[in-house]
Order: sequence, then structure tokens, then C-alpha cells
Amino acid sequence: MWIDRIPATARRVLLVLADIGSIGLSLYFSFYVRFDGNMPGDQSWLLRELFLMQLPIRLGFFYFYGLYRGMWRYASMQDLMTIFRAVSLSSLLAIAVVLFSQDFNGLPRSVFVMDWIFTVTFVGGARFMVRALQTHPFNQKSGKRVLIFGAGDAGEGLLRRIGVSGTDLRVIGFADDDPTKQNMRIHGVPVLGGRKHLPALVSQHSIEEIFIAIPSAPRQFFARSFRNVTP
Repeated sequence: MWIDRIPATARRVLLVLADIGSIGLSLYFSFYVRFDGNMPGDQSWLLRELFLMQLPIRLGFFYFYGLYRGMWRYASMQDLMTIFRAVSLSSLLAIAVVLFSQDFNGLPRSVFVMDWIFTVTFVGGARFMVRALQTHPFNQKSGKRVLIFGAGDAGEGLLRRIGVSGTDLRVIGFADDDPTKQNMRIHGVPVLGGRKHLPALVSQHSIEEIFIAIPSAPRQFFARSFRNVTP
């Protein structure tokens, strides 16, 4: 993917710039919503001062929590929880500064709640967008057409690894004997049928290779299941 060709240092700089933009937008939208789009002039001044005060606090917490060291193509719920903690603690420190300062008289306290929500959304969204772009089906328009047999945890993990690996593999679908999984989708990839449908699926979708994602299945299972399947 194009983002992999950007040097690591440059990617961190871009991420910091994205965070600065996210912090600014979060505050702007917080004031905009609080005043229904009619922000008084004195509040515009408070917005600017609050941004200048919050910016180093937020970036400091983001750095401390490792938000600029992660590989966001592998973003997970654990990463989202880290963002949640970093934003929450930086918000608490910013609130403490406001409470003990005379420079923010007249600042609506509701702004902090909305700012927290917007910041988590924007900062988290920017990072998970990297993963979404990496694994989106439009990145797999060409390449060897493969089918994953097994729509469980192993199959889902294999699909994710293929999505972020940059290989020339294109996952067309899953196959699984569990009837509750058939006609469902995993990360947008359909479960096309079961074991008995394999010969038809290989022919219909021009499958070139089948990946087995059932770690606990014995060797005899594969011998019986794929006897008449020839990708």
C-alpha cells in the first residue's frame, strides 16, 4: 500500500499533524454545538486560548501512551482503549488547569464533555482509517483468487493477515460447514457455502488456491473433503 512507502519518521510527523488538526476541530465543533452555530466573540477568544493550552497537554499524553509508536495498519480494540485513556487523562488535566486559572472565566463547562467525545472520535478515526484503507476490498482488485475454508477465528485472522501483508492474494470468500455462518460476511467477505459446495465454488469463482483455516481438523478430514476439488 502507498502508506508503506512513506518513511517511518515522516509517518509519525503526519500523524502528529493529523492529531493537531483533530484537536483543533474537536474544540471548534464543541463550541459550535454549544452555541448552536452562533459563537459570541469572547468565546472565539476562549476557543483559541483553550486550544493553545490543550495542545501540548494532549500531545504529551499521546506520546506517553505510545500513540506515535504503534503500527496502525494493525489497529485493534486495545489501541482504541489506549486512545480512550490518553484523551481522558489529558482532558482531566486540562479541566484542572481551567479550574485553577482566571484566564478562562465564562468558558462553558459542557464544552469539555463534547470536546472529549469529538477528540476520541477524530483521533481514533484517523488511526483506524489507516487500517480500513489497508484492508478494504479495493486494495485486492487483482491477484491470485483464493478461498478460505473455515470461517472461524483462524479464518478471520488469516483474512486480516492477507489484507495487511501486501501480497498478490485476493480473498474471494469463505467456505464453512456451519449453516449459521453461511450467507454471512466477515470483514465484507462472504461465506459462500460449505464443504459440499467446494467443487462448484472453485469453478464458479475461478478459485486458484484454497487456504485451510481449521487448525484442529485431522489430516483425514482434508483428504475426504478435497478429494474432488481441483483449483
